[in-house]
Amino acid sequence: MTARLIDFQHADEAPRWRAINDEVMGGISRGGLHQEDGSGVFSGETSLENNGGFASVRREPEAMDLSDASGLVLYVRGDGRRYQLRLRNDQLPEGAAYRALFQPAAEEWQHVALPWQEFEAVFRGRRLADAPPLDPAAIQQVGFLIADRRPGPFRLEVAWLGTMDSLPFRQTRLGSPPRPASSLISPILMLRMTFPSTGGMTVIIKALALSLILVGSVGLASADYTEGMRYYERQEYRQALQEFGEAARSGDADAQYMLGRLHEAGNGTTQDFVQAHKWYNLAAARGHRHAAEARDSLAGRMTTGQVAEAQQATRGWEPEESPSSQATPQSRPDIETLSDRQGVAEIQRELNRLGYDAGPVDGAMGSRTRNAIREYQADQDMAQDGRATADLLRRLREAQKEEVATPSEPQPETSSRVALNDDFNDGNYRRDPPWTVLSGNFEVDENGLRSIVETQRTTARETRRLSAERPEEIGLAMLELILEQTGNTRQGEDVSIPVEPARIFVNAPVDNAFRMELELASRERTGSLELGLFQGNRPNGTGYRLVYTPGSRPGLSLVRLISGNAEVVARHEGTLDLEDGRFHRMVWTRDENGRMQVRVDDQRLIRVQDNGLRDPFQGFMLANQGGDYTLRRIRLEE
Repeated sequence: MTARLIDFQHADEAPRWRAINDEVMGGISRGGLHQEDGSGVFSGETSLENNGGFASVRREPEAMDLSDASGLVLYVRGDGRRYQLRLRNDQLPEGAAYRALFQPAAEEWQHVALPWQEFEAVFRGRRLADAPPLDPAAIQQVGFLIADRRPGPFRLEVAWLGTMDSLPFRQTRLGSPPRPASSLISPILMLRMTFPSTGGMTVIIKALALSLILVGSVGLASADYTEGMRYYERQEYRQALQEFGEAARSGDADAQYMLGRLHEAGNGTTQDFVQAHKWYNLAAARGHRHAAEARDSLAGRMTTGQVAEAQQATRGWEPEESPSSQATPQSRPDIETLSDRQGVAEIQRELNRLGYDAGPVDGAMGSRTRNAIREYQADQDMAQDGRATADLLRRLREAQKEEVATPSEPQPETSSRVALNDDFNDGNYRRDPPWTVLSGNFEVDENGLRSIVETQRTTARETRRLSAERPEEIGLAMLELILEQTGNTRQGEDVSIPVEPARIFVNAPVDNAFRMELELASRERTGSLELGLFQGNRPNGTGYRLVYTPGSRPGLSLVRLISGNAEVVARHEGTLDLEDGRFHRMVWTRDENGRMQVRVDDQRLIRVQDNGLRDPFQGFMLANQGGDYTLRRIRLEE
């Protein structure tokens, strides 16, 4: 099974691609990408006239760290012509790319496996012999190209693109004996009889055989779910619906989520938002990490009556019990019998049960699973190696949810003092408590305290020293610091800065150990937002700041600001997207030993210990450095 990076089931995928054909060199070839029956179709016609002969499409740039994978997998249907998958990053000069060739057979849906070593650096069709190997951690753009020196129409259908997930258990197996070689030979021979094994087709055949073997070995929630995923990946949606239905009716959250997707898209059944909402809701109630977001997004497309009907259906739903499950609780497979991928899948299931975000239960050891393991290990004072082992699985199975679901977050004492509590229900931020605007505009509407700031593009400066006397420089300097430390920008590149930042603060003296809880909404993916606590009488001076940068890596950073100098003390390595029309709950805690945690929607994003600031704090500040933000409520206590 693969982790999907690009899935054309999503209606908003095709608009993210643009065409670049040989017209830029005087040719007359044409090509583009559109969405059709749940697939992306790269089609057009190549012409060799005017020294032309190529057509291509590129996806909008998006940073991808695929260092945990061993390559990419495409699920495609071709026309017998040869295509290129192209990857771009900063390793190569402008115009160059890493390419891998593939030639899918005509009219056959098939998996195409492209290991990293298949990608070679090229510039205008010529190999770059001195170029470094592709760095999977630094991929920025994906594209397709056809340039096989043949004129005529072409058509490549792409269902999805995912990762070839590496198998780290080979050195730390969970106890299953190796499969005999004979069990791997027959599928490969069968496929070679089915497809012509010539040229580039050998990789495709072997990859498809290996893919089917791995899918069959994962052992997820149930045999029904596993069969459902096989049908789903082959786009045999009616069969997938039946298999997912069997597992979902017995309470399998993963199967319930997939049923929601099928009903929402109308795949294998009539499109039914009420049924989709119901299954998403049931999956969310069982802890599925993506179900609540999918449910809430779908609700925005439904009428009030439809939502009410879906909620009523959810309340009346009861899982079906098989005769064996009525007598005994649901059994879990013995650890000694698990294969590598089955072991990873079981660890993912247990981590998700305990409140960690290990991603889909697919047996693929990706960065989300590794990070979730490290978080659990940190909470249990274990060595944080991020490895999935049999010992880890035993420990996870023994853990009870109540022991881990709220790990080591500093809890306020019963006699804690509330320093700030404001929900802006009085419609006025100038009283009870009084907030002070330093720059820009703020208003209180029916949702809370809101500010809107436009941005403009400017070149990043070579060096910058922060000054509390020049507050207009602080936000931009901190943003540049974060981007430079993570390699997301370099000297001379453009960054978004506010036309006029909006800053506001409130005096709320609080001890060095605190708990802050707030609800925040963001409506634009521009600029950044800073919020935090300050010391002394300068709201823009010494203190801690959380910096949210939409659509960037890192999406959230914790910055210590002292005497005009800023330092990033911790950051969430992934992106953070709050622009979904909802309010998000943020909890920031710090104990007397300087241990801090930041959680967004109950998911811990930052965990660090820092004792750079030991004095009490004077108040809370917020700075909109570009965007549309609303603070619905905030509570700060010792």
